[in-house]
Amino acid sequence: KSLGLVTTHDLALTRLSSLGNGDAARNMHFRESVQGAKLTFDYLLRDGPCPTTNALRIMHAEGLPVPSVVSLEEERALAGEGNSQP
Repeated sequence: KSLGLVTTHDLALTRLSSLGNGDAARNMHFRESVQGAKLTFDYLLRDGPCPTTNALRIMHAEGLPVPSVVSLEEERALAGEGNSQP
């Protein structure tokens, strides 16, 4: 038996876990915290695909033009998590 880990921003890959292949593919994620331009992770594995995205926040923090940067709290509320803390 072997184990492999893949990290990606490609949300289409989250569908691999629903192809009926048992435990061959499983979605897990870390939670991030953004304070100003600082991005940190809690490194606690949680089940399921990540309910937030940080790519736009990283781009915004680096000074790149982005259409809109939603706060982490707003993004979690939109994902149905309310204001819960990790």
